Amino acid sequence: MPPPPPPPPKILDSHIHLWPASAANPQSHTWMQTQPGHTHPLAHEHSISDYLASCGTPAPSGFVYVETDRALPTSPPPDSDSDSDISDAELRRYAAQPLEEIRFLRRIVEGEGVSEGNGAEHKALLKGIVLWAPVHLGPKTLRRYLVVAEQTAGAETWGLVKGFRVLLQGWRDREGFLRLVTGEAWIGGLAELGARGFAFDVGVDQRGGGVWQLEGVVEMVVRLGRVGTRPRLILNHLCKPDVRGRLRTAEQLRDYARWVKVMEVLAGFPDYPGIYVKLSGAFSEMEDQDESDPLSTDDIAEQLKPWVDVVLNAFGPDRVMFGSDWPVCNVGGPGEGKSWKSWQAYVAKVIADRGLESDDETGASKIWGGCCCKRIVENGPLDEIVSNAREDQLLKCTSQLTKSRPWKTTLSYHPSDILPNVVCRDDHIPPNKDTAIRPKPSYSPREEEEEEEVEEEEEDRIVSTVWR
Repeated sequence: MPPPPPPPPKILDSHIHLWPASAANPQSHTWMQTQPGHTHPLAHEHSISDYLASCGTPAPSGFVYVETDRALPTSPPPDSDSDSDISDAELRRYAAQPLEEIRFLRRIVEGEGVSEGNGAEHKALLKGIVLWAPVHLGPKTLRRYLVVAEQTAGAETWGLVKGFRVLLQGWRDREGFLRLVTGEAWIGGLAELGARGFAFDVGVDQRGGGVWQLEGVVEMVVRLGRVGTRPRLILNHLCKPDVRGRLRTAEQLRDYARWVKVMEVLAGFPDYPGIYVKLSGAFSEMEDQDESDPLSTDDIAEQLKPWVDVVLNAFGPDRVMFGSDWPVCNVGGPGEGKSWKSWQAYVAKVIADRGLESDDETGASKIWGGCCCKRIVENGPLDEIVSNAREDQLLKCTSQLTKSRPWKTTLSYHPSDILPNVVCRDDHIPPNKDTAIRPKPSYSPREEEEEEEVEEEEEDRIVSTVWR
């Protein structure tokens, strides 16, 4: 007799969103703003009941709630470095919507969300919470906000808070982005989260913003790697690569090469092992699917293979976690009631194709929930001590990317290895996998060396100022 089929996987969904009907509007979420006469497809209630209906049977064993980018005023509260402390009232005005989000979660945890589709029986599924916090305003203001947020949440809900997220994907100003993520306030805020044992979700966008956002994250990690306390970093949605382009042009191939290098560097930081990736969010980066004729699992696998192979090869299954990105997956995916199941089927195929089906601690169980459980829900240990003796190794590991020189990027393999139908029609895209993609620099090696010296001095200045 053939062996019995394996039991269905025990899934811990690392990334879902919820909101009540009262928050399904542009006043609560500015990203829900549309043209007059139109309604955003997500501008209605999304509850745990809705989520479970989308998942089907068997239901996930639990999920992690991730903040929903609530609306903020255009002007921040007074500078955290001013002589007088920012008041609770000022913070509450500035963060009114994120604090309202916390109250919504508290109703779920305390069994008072029935009218919003979140029954008392559902709260056991909520295994962790990732909230917004004003990391960009620096550690002083952040500490004040965490007190306010904890008071708003109450002890039971606050006990489920495992990390924080400030979306970076909307940035289009490259210089401003780099100033933010490498600046004293941001690095100090992240260090504060790390000191408290929290994780930080990194939300950047290669397709919509540019691959320079990812390279800026590398610069951020270089600085974080030099401090004694730093958070686990959870890369959301594969860093939103340009899956839609399907590597048809020379520019897309060059950006893909840079994306590959970033992921490999982030996976290999010698003194920062606490970097993880969510296998999630790809439907938003693909061409919109026809709900009446959605893509097959094989079609999805073929389209995503160049990116997912890189992530799994670089990070390994013990640092990759399943996430549905529900209900955002419904936009661009097969549609409500289909998207979660389609993504789950795709991930199951990836696991099977790589021979990871066995339910051991290095295979499928890690991706389906083991990594999320250990690194987010349980706050597993992370070596917080950085060896100064190994600092040079860390900087050497990232020297190509910290200066944001795209012509230094090399591929660990050529796109044609996994996309045999790719035809390189540009002189800058070599047919040899061992050849670097090197557009001609716009300035001399001596000018580049001088700029690198200035940047290294600036890095040392920032570190000595913040961490002395």
